[in-house]
Amino acid sequence: MLAKELIDRIERLGLLDQEIIEALREQLQQSGARVTPEAVAKLLVDNGQLTSFQATKLIGELRQSEYETPEPDLTDGIFPGDEVMAAEVIDDGVMEAVPVPADVTPVATAAPVGEAMPVDPATRPVRRRPPPPNDNVWDSFKIYGWAGIIVLLLLIGGAIYWILNQEGVDAAYARADEYYKMQRFDDAQVEFADFLESYPSDPKHSSSARVKITMAKLYKAASFTQEPWKGTEVAVKELPKIIQEPGLDNERADLADLLVDIADNITNEADKASDTKRKKMLLDKLEKHDVLIDDPAYIPGSLRTALAVKIKGVEESRGRVARDISRNVRLDKATQEMEAALAKQETKQAYDIRSALLQDFPELYDNERLQKLIIGASEIQQNLVAPATNLPKVSKGSANVDPVKTIVLTTQSGRRAPGLAGEVFYLRAGGSVMAFDGETGGLRWRRFVGYAEDLPPVRIFGDSGVLLSDSQTDSILRCDSEKGDVIWRAEIGERFLRPTSLRDSLFVTTPSGTILHQDVNSGDTKWAARIPQSLTAPPGINREREAQKVYQAGGHSNIYVLDLNNGSCVESFYLGHGAGTIAVPPVPLLGHVFVIENVDASEALVHILRVDPDGTNMRIAQPPVRLTGNVIEPAEIIRNRLAILTDRGQVKILDIEVTAAEKQVTESAVQQPFYDQPTATKMAFSDAMLWITGTQIGRYDLQYSSGRIVGKWNKHDGDAFIGRPM
Repeated sequence: MLAKELIDRIERLGLLDQEIIEALREQLQQSGARVTPEAVAKLLVDNGQLTSFQATKLIGELRQSEYETPEPDLTDGIFPGDEVMAAEVIDDGVMEAVPVPADVTPVATAAPVGEAMPVDPATRPVRRRPPPPNDNVWDSFKIYGWAGIIVLLLLIGGAIYWILNQEGVDAAYARADEYYKMQRFDDAQVEFADFLESYPSDPKHSSSARVKITMAKLYKAASFTQEPWKGTEVAVKELPKIIQEPGLDNERADLADLLVDIADNITNEADKASDTKRKKMLLDKLEKHDVLIDDPAYIPGSLRTALAVKIKGVEESRGRVARDISRNVRLDKATQEMEAALAKQETKQAYDIRSALLQDFPELYDNERLQKLIIGASEIQQNLVAPATNLPKVSKGSANVDPVKTIVLTTQSGRRAPGLAGEVFYLRAGGSVMAFDGETGGLRWRRFVGYAEDLPPVRIFGDSGVLLSDSQTDSILRCDSEKGDVIWRAEIGERFLRPTSLRDSLFVTTPSGTILHQDVNSGDTKWAARIPQSLTAPPGINREREAQKVYQAGGHSNIYVLDLNNGSCVESFYLGHGAGTIAVPPVPLLGHVFVIENVDASEALVHILRVDPDGTNMRIAQPPVRLTGNVIEPAEIIRNRLAILTDRGQVKILDIEVTAAEKQVTESAVQQPFYDQPTATKMAFSDAMLWITGTQIGRYDLQYSSGRIVGKWNKHDGDAFIGRPM
């Protein structure tokens, strides 16, 4: 198609802008094959886009192959005022002559449609018919082209304006969002508010801006740690305003996390509060906040799963605060009741109230209010200790001859033991105490004293005789070692516990609360004190000369410190042990006092207390040592070591190192328990060895370097041992 070739040639020569070239091609495509290159050239000349010379030259070059003669000079024979007609396609496909202005150089005669030869105007008249208005698209190109260009320019300008404007929108939002990310929430609120004032309907950012204004308010409120419920108040007021905002979707995870953080802040503040009223107020605020956390519009199920651990932590904190409130209420009530009991000097009732409170809230053990009341109760207990008036009746020598004569038949085997010459051993069996010669094993004498197995004979210091406890007459007898003759008899007048002897002193304790200090040689009472509690264990005697104190564990709660010389109570220390839980005497040793408490059938505690050099100012030194089983036999002492045996066969040896800066009592050796059930165990202790009886007798070596107690041998398995090994 020649018209297309003309346009291509114009494009190659760069005579027209590319936009005009494209417009010509579009018009040519719409008109089809009927358009001649001459028509295209005329249009371009009319529009001033080509000169007549350029148009003529281009047409000539295009049709050069069709001319039989050299290309004529189209300017010859044209005079001013003459009209030259160019061919134009009409509706029926026939070319119609169209007048061409005189100032336009006529193009070469073109062939008609089909095989028509060029027409010479001089030899053939031309039928002239004006074209219908706007019939040819090329004639209207002048209008549509410029209109299209104008529209295009308007579109481009609008796009540029939109881009520039959008860049301003994005920049304003980004500035506000940067403050938000930096957690400068005041600045972020101002910037987001300015943004919405300028661009209230921006489809990209306005919803997000509204959401982040609310989030900024929430974050600010959540930062008020002293008033964490402010976050709840802001959330209740502001969140409904943004619930339908599309921008909330991007912030929903942060919102859920923030709501849980606010709840956590409330519980933390409630946990720290010491005032019960404030704790209750904060829990009430938390209940209102729970409505927000439970609302799936704010925390949907997927986010709730992700926050499950934090939510559980809040619930645990809530439970702890609720328990604290209950504890404080109980504490207030208990202190009021204790004050009322102490006003009546009913210390036992006050102790019971405290014990019941500690069963539910053991963390109140060191509570300042309770400690103050306990100190007050201990002072009352100390003041209630008084001299006893019901003293034992003592009788001497032959006036106490036993009217019943007994004959004991014995048999013996084995060799003599010269190393035990002069030693006498006292054993209790079958209601009687028997004295055996250490060297020969022969029976020296026997005396019936009743069937109380918890009252063994007590050797007198220097092997100058023995003290026997007669459970039939509630009396104590001093007998000589040779024949068992009674030197003196003291009628206690009531049941008593195992006596304790220290050199020339004898201490007797009664369950009713009396402590007797008697002279071993005469049986006379040096002093007697009345404790305002029942007693379950003998006293412990301080062996250090500068101290000279007696430590008596009360039936519950208190340890009483008495002056060894006159029996006056110089201190009452609240230990808090349960009723009847102490069965053996306290052990004073190197500035410490060890009190062993059987807390239940399977466990005992060794309380480690410190005292001043004068034996007073008792206080807790270290956490207690735990033992498996109960302690029913007194502990053994060798120099700075204390050996303790339980009824399950466990042994712990404690070392006291007085030069240590802090922890002066340590476990130096341990024997693990070997009985599952309580067993009547007894022990003898030396520097490097132990002997333990129970259902057999065994010897053990003490390896302090490794902290072990190693068994060497066991004998007589299955036997029952009635006495303590010596």
